[in-house]
Amino acid sequence: MIKPTRLFAATSLFWTAISNLTLYGELSSAQDEKDFQRVRIRLQSEWICIGALVTSHSQHIYDVPTWFQLLLQSVDATIFAISPDAAFKIRSYAYLAVVTSSMASALGIVCVTWFHLRYRWIGTETFIIRARDVYGTYFFFSLSSRVPAFCTLISSVSLTIFLALVAYDTWPEVVLVLGITVVVGMCLQFPIYAAHHFITHLAPGFLYAVNSAHAMMHTTAGNV
Repeated sequence: MIKPTRLFAATSLFWTAISNLTLYGELSSAQDEKDFQRVRIRLQSEWICIGALVTSHSQHIYDVPTWFQLLLQSVDATIFAISPDAAFKIRSYAYLAVVTSSMASALGIVCVTWFHLRYRWIGTETFIIRARDVYGTYFFFSLSSRVPAFCTLISSVSLTIFLALVAYDTWPEVVLVLGITVVVGMCLQFPIYAAHHFITHLAPGFLYAVNSAHAMMHTTAGNV
């Protein structure tokens, strides 16, 4: 039987994740039409510019209008057009990544089209009504509204995997060096923090233990 404390912790973690990954928290806490209008503008901007950078805690929207899904579709179509006797050899498992990227891009475009047709050219009151699910909440809408962004993520990751596989087959040493360099650069704060924590907290205790053991050995040797 699951303990109530563990169940409460799991439930709290679940709703925290939902609020961080979607706009469910903003929709649930909205008090008037201005609050709903702010959420609506943010979602419309995200749907228009898939892959745009939208700040989560600002009243203003900062967009990078990349039309990322269409760009990914163009890249995927170009890759499919590569002939077998091209300079870069593309293996079968690399093509699987391109297929995944293409499907994710296509599904993302379909989802964006649906959201535009249903939620773009309407008023705020109609948006509030249509955003409610069959249970009278905004839970399922908050999840589905982020499906285009999820498709963009899958498409981008799949396309990146394809490029990495092709590059690795051509020049694996450079791929490994660049990959390690990028990972270290992105996560540099963590090893530095670990080293700093060791030096400031664990190193003095470690040195004290070494000195104590060394003194004990000298004492034992003197007694002998």
